[in-house]
Amino acid sequence: MWTGFYYDGRTAAREVVTITLQGTRLQITRADGTSMLWPLSLLRQTQGGLDTEQVRLEFGSEPTEALLVNDARFAAEIRAASPVAKRAIRRQWKTSQLIGWSAAAVATVVGAYLLGGPAAAAWAADRVPTSWEVAMGEGLADQVQDFQEVCADADSVPELQAVLARLTDAGPGSQYRFRVLIVRDSVMNAFAAPGGFLFLNTGLLKAAKTPEELAGVLAHEIQHVTLRHSTRAILREVPLRFLMTSVSGGSGVDAAASTVISLGALKYRRADEAEADREGMRLLGAAHVDASGMISFMRTMESQYGDAPTFVRYLSSHPRTADRIAGLEAFAAANRQQVTPLLDTKSWQRLRTLCET
Repeated sequence: MWTGFYYDGRTAAREVVTITLQGTRLQITRADGTSMLWPLSLLRQTQGGLDTEQVRLEFGSEPTEALLVNDARFAAEIRAASPVAKRAIRRQWKTSQLIGWSAAAVATVVGAYLLGGPAAAAWAADRVPTSWEVAMGEGLADQVQDFQEVCADADSVPELQAVLARLTDAGPGSQYRFRVLIVRDSVMNAFAAPGGFLFLNTGLLKAAKTPEELAGVLAHEIQHVTLRHSTRAILREVPLRFLMTSVSGGSGVDAAASTVISLGALKYRRADEAEADREGMRLLGAAHVDASGMISFMRTMESQYGDAPTFVRYLSSHPRTADRIAGLEAFAAANRQQVTPLLDTKSWQRLRTLCET
């Protein structure tokens, strides 16, 4: 025999009742001595999966009657007494058990992601419509403008447009319309968003000594977009956040949606960085831009700031190593091209001092 609370579904009033098991039915006895019989096969359990919760059973359609039982023994004892009850009333799990299982589930999700996520992201990125990539890039651009000042756009800066056009015109053709946005920020940083959106900080413009160094940065970022590294980076994050949040009980859909406009998702794998460097060098050669500018910019940043990601975010998100620089020097030596200057001195100085007024 167990004690519980009965709700008739018509009012908010509750009655204290006693509950006994009669074969395949629950007998619910009220204070006035009258009783009701509820077939176990017709009951719906809507609460009580944990040992710290009340068991709530519902019966009938509108008005739906309900029975709440606070007795921690109820679920286990009634399940043991009747095979039918096992189908109607769930086993109650200890909170510690669920925590352990959740931890195991998280470990499984992370393991599966690490093994299969990158390959799946690459497969999906190659099939994402360009319009979706542009939408993601626009979302990132909106996020940047919410928190920082975009003080110039290549469309309105002839000098910057000239450098960009030299590179994009020399490429094999692209489904993207590239836009370069200048962000007023002293931190030396540049990054590419899906769909052709490139962002340069004013701090990076000042750090570049020549237009060829700037072109090297742009060529690298253009290839991140063209090779869909930016799209892959975001797609690698979405399923992991979706699954992790779902396992922890949150809204996986919300987590995935927020990732799409998350700057933090733009993290490239080492192989992506190496490919963007190598293909960026090819693009510089095709545009007849001195490719040594990319290497000299790397050397300047490495020698001046070393491993100081707090001050040089560009180095922390685009890791540079002596081996990579040596590899690019060898590539440049083996693929020499006739070069043509990008900008005259006055045009370059105007470009470097954008947004200073």
